[in-house]
Amino acid sequence: MQLLGATGTKIVLLGETDLDMYIQGLRVTQCVKIAQELQPRFLLGTDFLTKNVGAVYFKSRVLSLFDDVIHVNMHSYCDDANCVTLSKRTCVQPFSEMLL
Repeated sequence: MQLLGATGTKIVLLGETDLDMYIQGLRVTQCVKIAQELQPRFLLGTDFLTKNVGAVYFKSRVLSLFDDVIHVNMHSYCDDANCVTLSKRTCVQPFSEMLL
């Protein structure tokens, strides 16, 4: 699979993994692609919305999942108020888990 950025630039994929996300207490597992460079660093696409019966309401800035069972407020891009970053570079080995 080849991914292209909005400008047509090729996005280099390094692999993929299953990622468990917890959204308002509900565990959601999604197969994610790992890209060499991506800005913003994490994107949820139409495959995620389709799999989880999602809808984006831009006017109210809400992400709805599971046919309106869960509503999540969306934020503008990444800043100190709504993003988590690590204080140092960390490598998680394949087929392992790590608390960060």
